[in-house]
Amino acid sequence: MAEALHKPDGTAAADSAGRGPSRIKEAIHVLLYGRSGVPTNPVIARILKLSELEPGWNTYKAGKVAEVAQLNAIGLVNSFESHGLTVPLPAAVAALANRGLALVWQLTDREVEIRYFPEGDGDYSITRRSDDEVVKEGRLSSIDPIKDVIEAHVLGRRPLPIAR
Repeated sequence: MAEALHKPDGTAAADSAGRGPSRIKEAIHVLLYGRSGVPTNPVIARILKLSELEPGWNTYKAGKVAEVAQLNAIGLVNSFESHGLTVPLPAAVAALANRGLALVWQLTDREVEIRYFPEGDGDYSITRRSDDEVVKEGRLSSIDPIKDVIEAHVLGRRPLPIAR
């Protein structure tokens, strides 16, 4: 996207090599950055910043965060507004050694983690903070992440099971 030129109306012009605009890249750029070129959502800005990590950024010599993981996480964050949700900022937006990323919320009674992987899938876990017991976990493909994780646990609409 760095090579794309923009017309005054904000649409993409041909790039420096004379190629026509990529409508998909332009749509993604506008989705992520708006017309201003600056991410309007601080969580999306943190997700995008992960792409600046160089290969080998950790002791496991991890690769760069996969774009598909970033796009899936951004899709989740963008869906909050369309569902009418005001979701607190995650405590962490972190790169994973497998080229994925994690969004982590640390709430009074629970920690909620949603992970997206380079293969396009993801998972989640809910951990009770008083005893560090994982009380719920699974694949994102088997649930509705908004209803079953964000509303139920990040927004605390579902009580945690009593500790044993």
